[in-house]
Amino acid sequence: MPPKRPTPSKTSGSELKHQKEVMTLHEQAQLLDVFREGKSYAAVGRCYVVNESTIRYIKKNEVEIRTTVAVSFCECAKKITIVRNKHIVRMESALKLMISDCEKKNIPLGGNIICEKAQKLCQQIDRGGGAGGTEELQPRSSTAPGPEDFQTSKGWFDCF
Repeated sequence: MPPKRPTPSKTSGSELKHQKEVMTLHEQAQLLDVFREGKSYAAVGRCYVVNESTIRYIKKNEVEIRTTVAVSFCECAKKITIVRNKHIVRMESALKLMISDCEKKNIPLGGNIICEKAQKLCQQIDRGGGAGGTEELQPRSSTAPGPEDFQTSKGWFDCF
């Protein structure tokens, strides 16, 4: 018995699936700046060609977005990240600057060299020196991992 409905042809390439577009965190911060000028949710949505519900969601997460943008090294970041230990974040930013300088000077770097430099930078920041160590050290509980407990690993290096 033949099927009751004709099956759609899988080879029709005329209808491509719509790709989801995600705004970067810097774009979201700019959107929040426009919102602070006194425009309504709908007006900001029309300006950025985004639904009003998306604008409300971004506004609801304004604090997290702004803190992530302030800490973020990459302008193309699209996700809100949990702010980690500030010493480790500063160490990673300094390490990225060192790596970019070495790349400009055509100095070869390997994973072991980068991990050793990360350990040294973390110790310098922990002592309050190097990489702009003028901030006060914040008290933390004895169970909270500090920069002195930081260990480089393959997992850390892969995520870095």
